[in-house]
Amino acid sequence: MDLITEEIKESKNFQILSKVFSYHYAHKDNLEPIILYNEFRQVLINFIEEIMRNYLIKMSFADYRGKEPEVKIVDFKDNTNGDYHYNMIRLDETIPWNIFLGNILVFFDACHELIHFKYNTDLHAEIINKNTVRVAKETLIRHDAETAAPIFKYDYYSDNYKFDSEEKLADIEGVELFRKIIEYMNITLTREDEIKLLNIYTNNRIQYHNYLRDFRSNIRFNNFFMDFEEAFDFLIRDNPEWCSCPQLQIEYYQDGEGKVRKRTSEELQSILEREEDKDIKEYIQSLLVPNEDKRLYDDGFKQKKLGLKMPYNKYYKISNINNKKYCQE
Repeated sequence: MDLITEEIKESKNFQILSKVFSYHYAHKDNLEPIILYNEFRQVLINFIEEIMRNYLIKMSFADYRGKEPEVKIVDFKDNTNGDYHYNMIRLDETIPWNIFLGNILVFFDACHELIHFKYNTDLHAEIINKNTVRVAKETLIRHDAETAAPIFKYDYYSDNYKFDSEEKLADIEGVELFRKIIEYMNITLTREDEIKLLNIYTNNRIQYHNYLRDFRSNIRFNNFFMDFEEAFDFLIRDNPEWCSCPQLQIEYYQDGEGKVRKRTSEELQSILEREEDKDIKEYIQSLLVPNEDKRLYDDGFKQKKLGLKMPYNKYYKISNINNKKYCQE
């Protein structure tokens, strides 16, 4: 589902922002503001919260998942422009100020955080498609890394930020959301701003669709670079509770002995023939695409041996994964 609906486009907040964005963007070199800054700042906050509230209701979370959507304007005092944490978006105070001055391209940062909000909501709503599955896997990898015993614990998010799937999606889909809002406001961007957006979009698409990932754990994976799929296949074997995640139940299951298995091509084909949801069908079809570098055992796992020196799982146990929330920048 889309974040921007007809109700949002017809709202008072959108109408005010549309006039301010358009006029201030066109007159930023000789600006006489048509609204007081503090009023504009509050309308911007209201608009973003309105988008979040509307989407939560559309996804059947009328109680807002127990927390009212909120936008805070803060001073980060570093290079961070914003972050998202369970129905709360924080934006650096320079963002509304620069938009007010006519530099509307920085509104992309708000769109980026809105995409984090969307994926977090979609995971809770049990939405299944290629992207939500990928985000679910990396969320669990991150949880494993950041809640492990000290000998294996490390900062997965910071170490892998530049290739993290959700960050790539937040940039890709953030550009798409920004363009859609600007289009609804009937604003034509300058060529310079168009090129900046295109570069963000193109660079992140290339990184997202590049299978090799800059992911490593010095102890657990013997200092080899791995992609997130290899890492996840390795970790889920010792965390069978992950199979209960709705986004993973098509690809993985527990057998009668409690061991985690990956479904074979024949099993996936059988599921595909019964499935009606187009997004799920597309996801299953992507799993069925042959790849010579991803040869599997008969239980669906890769043949690659990692050669660990110790059974790491005896040192820690993951619990309450669904209660762990993460801050995304």
